[in-house]
Amino acid sequence: MYDPFNNNPNTLGTVHFWLLPFIEQDNLFKQANGYIYNNPPNAHTKPMVLYRCPSDPSDKYEGLLDPGNPWATTSYAANYQVFGNPDAGDYPADNMNGKARFPASFQDGQSNTIMFTERYQGGGGSCGGFGCLWGHGNWENGWMPMFAYGNRTGTQGYTSFYNWAGPGKVGVASLFQLQPRLYNQVPMLRSQPAAIAPHRRHQRRLGRRLGPLRQRRHFRHHLVVCNHSQRQRQSRSRLVNAARALPGFVAPQALRRLVQ
Repeated sequence: MYDPFNNNPNTLGTVHFWLLPFIEQDNLFKQANGYIYNNPPNAHTKPMVLYRCPSDPSDKYEGLLDPGNPWATTSYAANYQVFGNPDAGDYPADNMNGKARFPASFQDGQSNTIMFTERYQGGGGSCGGFGCLWGHGNWENGWMPMFAYGNRTGTQGYTSFYNWAGPGKVGVASLFQLQPRLYNQVPMLRSQPAAIAPHRRHQRRLGRRLGPLRQRRHFRHHLVVCNHSQRQRQSRSRLVNAARALPGFVAPQALRRLVQ
């Protein structure tokens, strides 16, 4: 999910990072040399057209969190139950290292396994005070491009080092929404703490309060109704096929407990 080579300090990246060679971004991937935060090229700051839904209303800054905050966003979240290691428990140092293998891990069949879904990019922190950043690491799961972060049975959401977003949503709490509302479309909830952005040395954004999305909606894996063009539908298919082409990759069994 984030560190597929067992905590090797020289290799680090999200699912989206390891997919770069399969979406015509081989040069960027090679420049990063297996480590997403290498500078140059700072791969995590590069917006990817393929990673963005053209009708995502939260894409405020052309694939960036905000102009002064060069973290690239994505409309597509990976299934933690597929790409992560839920059996490692609530320990992000280990539970991000995917262990799945083809075909054994697909006990329910590939056609019954959700690999990616759509989630608001959250430009400007517009989705519950957070966003979906395709290169974000496991120190805060609220910014990571994933969903269903928790155990296989859907009874426990896992946490991260900072845990600003709270535990991941699993089981019934992670059901799809057809048209989730953005943060700025719901009433303010003044009792909630200010959101914290990863790019500002973890300083609080004064004056910004989290709405009910933080509590109830945002960290469910959102299904945005996207009017994709034929090209965009083909791109999404390429994304799934690219995941299947990763060396040694396999996804675990389908979300049996997604709906209890």
